[in-house]
Amino acid sequence: MEQWVQETQKLYFSGYPYIEYGVGGYIILISVLLALKCLFSCDTKHPAKFNVVKFKIPNNNSNTNSSNQQELINNQTRAVQQLNEKLITMQQGFDKLAKEHIQLRLTLSDLQSQVFDILTKKTNSSSTQLSAKSIKSQIIIQQQQVENQEAKQKSDLVEGTDQLKTENYQLQEEQTQKAQIQQQQEVKEEQQQLQQQQQQQLLQQQQQQQQQQQQQQQQQQQQQQQQQQQQQQQQEQQQQQQQQQQQQQQQQQQQQQQQQQQQQQQQQQQQQSQNEENLQNNSQRQFKEQEDNTQNTIIAQPQEPMNQSQTNPFAAEQPPIVRKTQNPPTPRRIPPQLRPK
Repeated sequence: MEQWVQETQKLYFSGYPYIEYGVGGYIILISVLLALKCLFSCDTKHPAKFNVVKFKIPNNNSNTNSSNQQELINNQTRAVQQLNEKLITMQQGFDKLAKEHIQLRLTLSDLQSQVFDILTKKTNSSSTQLSAKSIKSQIIIQQQQVENQEAKQKSDLVEGTDQLKTENYQLQEEQTQKAQIQQQQEVKEEQQQLQQQQQQQLLQQQQQQQQQQQQQQQQQQQQQQQQQQQQQQQQEQQQQQQQQQQQQQQQQQQQQQQQQQQQQQQQQQQQQSQNEENLQNNSQRQFKEQEDNTQNTIIAQPQEPMNQSQTNPFAAEQPPIVRKTQNPPTPRRIPPQLRPK
């Protein structure tokens, strides 16, 4: 029996597949090797080993343009998206590993139960107990190693998630700070725009006031010009009226003068006619007087006395008639106003 147990142990540990006792060990070894291979040669890496892009928080005093800030924000959002994608892939990989670990544990527990059943049923000797203890200790060691690896992986996962959380928190803080800075800048720009608009409105109001003042001045000037024109027109009208009055007066004076001249002419004509008549009368008188004088002189000459008997026997002697010479009439004086010019 002892020899058979030793041979079975050798076959068990040698992994010979055709013996009952070696099949379980062979399966256990294969499963353990596969588990170790999956753990150490898995494509998923530890999150701490990823090259995480860290951005510096910009100073508040840094005067950056809005375009640069937008580019930084876009880069940060892209980095956050990449990190989120990596986290999703890591979580999927760790979920797969967790499922595989659960399956391995189940298979290991099944194998352990089978081995213990076989060993307890077939052998009751001390050698079988020692071999079972050694197998059990090896299995326990392997379980502890697997648990340690799982704990390490969990701790690494926790650390990686913590780092990712901190990085996400930092990125969020950076984004909030940048958003605050942008809001402040937008507020400043809005204030500047409002100030500019107010200044423009003030300038427009001043310009409007100036235009109104200019319009008022122009209106006043136009009114003054109109008043001056009206005054000038009134003055011209007055002058025209005065001129018309003067012309009328002159015309009246001329008419009066013409009338006076006509009167003077008439008077002169009358005087001339009178003078002519007087002259004619005087000349006629003088002629008559001369004739009379001649007759008188003829009569006054001594003649032979005639007998009264010859002339008139009944006539007595009469004395000679002597006539006085009359002076010619003095011409009338013509006043200077009526004299012809």
